[in-house]
Amino acid sequence: MLEWYSEGDYSDGIEETMELLEFVSERLDLGRGPLFRRPFPILDVEELIVEECGLDPFLLDEIALRAEMQRRGLLRREAEDAPWNDLFFILLFSATERRMVGQKPYFLLDWPLSISSMAKRKGQGKVERFEVYMEGLEIANGYTELLDPVEQRERFIRENKERKRLGRRTFEIDEEFLSVLGQAQGPFAGVSLGVDRLLMCLIGAKDIREVLPPGSFFPT
Repeated sequence: MLEWYSEGDYSDGIEETMELLEFVSERLDLGRGPLFRRPFPILDVEELIVEECGLDPFLLDEIALRAEMQRRGLLRREAEDAPWNDLFFILLFSATERRMVGQKPYFLLDWPLSISSMAKRKGQGKVERFEVYMEGLEIANGYTELLDPVEQRERFIRENKERKRLGRRTFEIDEEFLSVLGQAQGPFAGVSLGVDRLLMCLIGAKDIREVLPPGSFFPT
């Protein structure tokens, strides 16, 4: 993983990510350079799902979303008890499969708050977050950092309650992190990029083992 933080919001993180994609493709010259040059498709997550699947998950709670997906034949039997976040991703994957974005990397903007507990809020139920996809792989994600310690604590508590409801492990609240967070003068953005996944896309590889160094451990 390559991870960096800088002054600015997620729009600055998007710009930096675009510059990095272009720079790496030009320097390596692996034959797919034109795919990594601007303009890159930029899509709003909510608008994409509404256009391709015909319903808006941002307006529905877990029960209503599950019922609507079942009615439209968008819910697999093994996911009938899935929580809201999982239902959202089922819709997202369905939408991206239907939308022919081409082979270029594309950016998906403004994600659900419940999926990004440390990103700055943007309107009701959304956060300033982006993800970059290409050929079915998530290459990178980033967001504007939430700098409000009060809201961050509330999110941690809410997230632990949801994890407990689902029978998953809960986490102790990091008080030291919250105390430092209140002193930060932003905005700041953070981005994480999967170097191995980017290399896969740069050379057109179908298996991650094609880009790992010799002798690397890879679970089978």
